[in-house]
Amino acid sequence: MSRRADALHDAALGAYAYVDLAGATQGPFAARALARWHEDGFLERALALRRDGDGRETTVGDVVDALRARDRARGRRRGRRRRR
Repeated sequence: MSRRADALHDAALGAYAYVDLAGATQGPFAARALARWHEDGFLERALALRRDGDGRETTVGDVVDALRARDRARGRRRGRRRRR
């Protein structure tokens, strides 16, 4: 998949904002950025997020899991193409 296609895939998950420990709203940030910050130890899985645009609530853990599932699915599709 091209970089542009990867970016479009990630954009489909949306951008999210969260409330920091001081009570200030931070964001919105791309789902991939939030996942990276979680993996680097800056955000906990249970941190509540609000999706930009529609206000849907979720957690960092849910976003991380969704990205991992998409990455695994894309990897399987890529693998099938190579075997042909």
